[in-house]
Amino acid sequence: MKPYMFILFLFSSIINPLYAQDFWESIAFPDTAFIRCMTVDSSGNILIGTGENNAKGGLYRSLEGYDEWELIYNAEYKSVKSVAVRIDSIYFSHSGNNAFNVSCDGGDSWVSKELPEYSNGNVSSINCQYPGVIYVGTGSNPYANPLLLRSYDNGDSWDSLYSIENGTTSAIRDILLTKEGYIYFCVDGYYPGAGGVYRSIDNGETWEFIGLIDHLMECLDINSNGDIIAGAWGGANWGDAGVYILHKDENDWAQVTGGNVQSCIYTKDDHIYTTQNINGVIMRSLDNGVSFENVNSGLSDEDKPFLLAEDPDGFLITATRNLIYRTSQSVASGVPQNNTNRFNNCELEVYPNPVNESSTFGYTLQKEGYVEFRIFATDGTPIQTINEGIQNTGSHEYTYHSSSLDAGMYYCSLVVDKVILETRKMIVIKD
Repeated sequence: MKPYMFILFLFSSIINPLYAQDFWESIAFPDTAFIRCMTVDSSGNILIGTGENNAKGGLYRSLEGYDEWELIYNAEYKSVKSVAVRIDSIYFSHSGNNAFNVSCDGGDSWVSKELPEYSNGNVSSINCQYPGVIYVGTGSNPYANPLLLRSYDNGDSWDSLYSIENGTTSAIRDILLTKEGYIYFCVDGYYPGAGGVYRSIDNGETWEFIGLIDHLMECLDINSNGDIIAGAWGGANWGDAGVYILHKDENDWAQVTGGNVQSCIYTKDDHIYTTQNINGVIMRSLDNGVSFENVNSGLSDEDKPFLLAEDPDGFLITATRNLIYRTSQSVASGVPQNNTNRFNNCELEVYPNPVNESSTFGYTLQKEGYVEFRIFATDGTPIQTINEGIQNTGSHEYTYHSSSLDAGMYYCSLVVDKVILETRKMIVIKD
């Protein structure tokens, strides 16, 4: 090697590590807040629920650039324990009563909805399939077992889908809804015979237990192939903690890594990321659980991240009890940035939009199915159902006439085989 080339190589090997970009970068957040839950909306805004430890509780939302935050709900000294968002509808619960809070206008106004008395409140998880349809998991208390509840009318009425009879000191920690219409939920449990994962393949009519008994389950997610991951914070044995995977069409879970997991997700690229709260470690797998590596650069040794989410542009967000971080670069590669939901493979478009008299619904089906369009008011009230019948795989168009609708904003949902695949805002105007 020539002398000047050796000097250049040596200089580069010294300088590059000094300027290597950390995987995580911090985001400013009110230092008096105690973080409890987190989600990201379709615009990339972070929603954070706070409370506990003598800190005032509330629901915060990041503003553009993450430099500022707005308090969109002040819970005073109650804790915001669970939050979910779908388009402009935000749902959350807080401690202290049986109320469930709903906003249909992006947080500008709120309505408190009562959960059924037999649930005795104590919400531990929320998921919403589309505006108006809400799934809620509760925790046990002296008066009620853990329940899975569902509302089709934005929380005005509720159905009980499942009650965990041996649910002493248990809670439904996460709810997963798949594109096939299957419902999964996971349960923690502090005594033998508790915990695990449950599934319904018929919209909640019947249920089956699919494994991981005696595990303190915390989270669920699914990739584009139909593989499911489940995170366990602990179990009957200390070694039972970790990430488990259930491959599509298989019956047995496989443990792919250890650690006290509080959050695990599949990214748009089907990569696995997981937090190990006690160890303060974030790990990732780029090969669907075959191998894992730590991705902690940018976090301090004292940080204990426990939440994870991905924004529409492929940036990851993680949170400790007091701090928030975002990846310095997007972790997505080769994924269309407008595809923010792995369920949305139908590419529904409404054009023109705003709608004046008529509009075209354009959509692509990945498989043959029975097609419907459902029109909803912003509060989730059903307005119209349009039956198109069985259609083949491929691209389709439907001409919609809006003469029966008043001017205003609505939601249009594409439903295939009774499963809502995609929802779009629709603005109706009148001349």
